[in-house]
Amino acid sequence: MGIIVKFNETERLFSRLSDTFSSIIETGLNPEIASTIKQQTKHIVTSLSNRNISTKNIVDRMFQIDQTLEDHVVGTCLVSALIGSLYFDKTELHELVECGLYHDVGKTLIPSHILNKPGKFTLQEYEIMKQHPIFGAQILTSAIESGAKIPEQAICVSLEHHERLDGSGYPYQKTDLSIFSQIVTIADVYSALAMKRVYQDGMDIDGIFKTMDKMVLNQTIYDDFKRMNASIPNLKDLAA
Repeated sequence: MGIIVKFNETERLFSRLSDTFSSIIETGLNPEIASTIKQQTKHIVTSLSNRNISTKNIVDRMFQIDQTLEDHVVGTCLVSALIGSLYFDKTELHELVECGLYHDVGKTLIPSHILNKPGKFTLQEYEIMKQHPIFGAQILTSAIESGAKIPEQAICVSLEHHERLDGSGYPYQKTDLSIFSQIVTIADVYSALAMKRVYQDGMDIDGIFKTMDKMVLNQTIYDDFKRMNASIPNLKDLAA
């Protein structure tokens, strides 16, 4: 089978992760469970990316161009799945996690001197960076058309994860956004703010929510996530 991983292995891993999510929602999060969840999610990311040559190449390129991107992708997948567990069944959750995995794939076409710049972007650099959702949708469309085992919803999420419901986002100022995109957007922002990146230190939880409160997000989903965050101590540790 080479690098191709059987689909039922991914299903088995995801089922275990879903069960762990149910446990922490009921009983809370401790460092041991946090470590277990991160390891389970990393196994799922590896399993999903290794299903065929196309997906492996895509994910390998993502993680090579930005050394922090693997942790960010894992954090985004985790938080997306936690939020999604409030709304979706396991099949939809599985698809949501895959969308989280591929949401930033367009960054593979951003020049590394811009992507990994430690300081503030120039206006021109920022305009280039704002193209990564379009690049991601193009990469995923091409991969799916070539037979890659990637859900088509991932194209939508890649394209929409920087859009906002009031049209203030980019690249197209869309307002009619898929529910998958709206969940991954919240998870993406939460993980990005929690993490230490080349251009910023990780924020504390008060700073994260002060920043997110100013964004135009799906208010129902965002409020549900804030309640979840309040009820699960150390949830930030999963995203960072």
